[in-house]
Amino acid sequence: MFSGETFYLFPESVIRSRVKIFKEQVEQNDGAWCESPDSNVTIALLDDELEEDVLEVLCCKSKSLIHAKLLRLSWLVDCLKRKTKLDTSSYEIQFPASRKHHHWRASARPNREDSAEDSPPQKQPKDEPSDTSEYESSSLLSEVDEKNLASDKESTPEKQHESSNPNQAIIEQLEVLASGYRSVNDKWRTYAYENAISAIKKCDHPIRTSEDLRAVRGVGKRIAEKIEDFWEHGSVEKIDEFKTSERLQTLGLFNSIWGVGPVTSEQWYREGLRTLEDVRKKAKLTHQQEVGLKYRDEFLETIPRNEVAQLGRIVRDEVNSVDEHYVLELCGSYRREEPFSGDVDILITHPDGKSHRKILPLIVQRLSNKGCFTDNLTEQKRDVHKYMGVCRLPEEGSLHRRIDILAVPFAEFPTALLYNTGSAQFVRLVNARAKSMGMRLNMHGLREDVKREGGRVVDRGRRVEVHNEEDIFRHLSMKYRPPKNRNTF
Repeated sequence: MFSGETFYLFPESVIRSRVKIFKEQVEQNDGAWCESPDSNVTIALLDDELEEDVLEVLCCKSKSLIHAKLLRLSWLVDCLKRKTKLDTSSYEIQFPASRKHHHWRASARPNREDSAEDSPPQKQPKDEPSDTSEYESSSLLSEVDEKNLASDKESTPEKQHESSNPNQAIIEQLEVLASGYRSVNDKWRTYAYENAISAIKKCDHPIRTSEDLRAVRGVGKRIAEKIEDFWEHGSVEKIDEFKTSERLQTLGLFNSIWGVGPVTSEQWYREGLRTLEDVRKKAKLTHQQEVGLKYRDEFLETIPRNEVAQLGRIVRDEVNSVDEHYVLELCGSYRREEPFSGDVDILITHPDGKSHRKILPLIVQRLSNKGCFTDNLTEQKRDVHKYMGVCRLPEEGSLHRRIDILAVPFAEFPTALLYNTGSAQFVRLVNARAKSMGMRLNMHGLREDVKREGGRVVDRGRRVEVHNEEDIFRHLSMKYRPPKNRNTF
């Protein structure tokens, strides 16, 4: 039935057990199956239930599927039911006109390749420790508008706390949806909503009409429809579902514990846990989860900018007491000049190229002895390059705060600084720019003449010497954008 056809099913859209079943059925009917995007694929399949916004992100994952028809999974299901190869025309996936610049012909649209190793760093996943490098944590990559890459327009910085955003009511609704999908580990819908939230936060004028919504790049058709529902009815049906679902409410509660993610939350729910007290009494917690539960309420409080500065100054003074030549930079939202942060991010290096290896255990021990560092979330070893822990100001009543410190080689400091400054959307933009130029950008540096096949790097190319962030932008033919203008893509 499928002789001559080679199938690929986006695994993010279907649970693993179903993928295995479809693979067996295809092979039993004379078809071939690919486990990864490949130029030999003739039919690429996506779950029918995914929202349009998510489909767009998935389909821009790999440029290797340029010869494939892009079909809904129901085509394969119906073929197997009827035991015949059906016409594909009614199953082809259509995209909004705004995506036509990707030059897909009919159902065969070229995709961009992505590599998790080049993604902007995420915070330690709120689940068991990742087996990826702490230096280069995995993150979902965004589709990047070619026009944006070409023009490199500056973003308007978020000058005030988000509560003053003219579209805060919309943002709050979308955040509920993003949180709900995050609770059930729906990464792609979560990403689509986070992308839309970021785009709306960028707008400095009220969004009041459908025309206003269509003008916001990053807000897809389905998400726009939910916003219009909110305008018309004062509520969104999906949000009401989330709020009335005991399961989703419980998963959301568990996910609010630092160190706990969707997998663990789901496991606890299946075991009958429903409250934080249940977790304390019945769950087998890792050390990170014990700390996360202990300080849950405090970790959920955002950190004012002046408090981040004070904590940074304490660490800086301790580092400089060891050697005044160390270079230390506060990163994350603080460096982007936002008024509040979720945690304290610090980057350290040394001009001699080697002293960065020994500084973390020393200052962690000293600051722990002084009571500034109260709990460790990473095991302290010699030559460790990353510390994750809990800190607080010496004043009575100060809250416990999350702190991450990364020590990097001097030659890698510029790219590490760019990555750790963020925002995630902006780093994805710069990362995609590098890929479009045959280069590779990650925490360790910038490389040129990189060769890729099927989304994998087969030739690492040559290292490009950069001395600061300005050099990175110059090599990528992009206008330098100061940190305060990197809050959105």
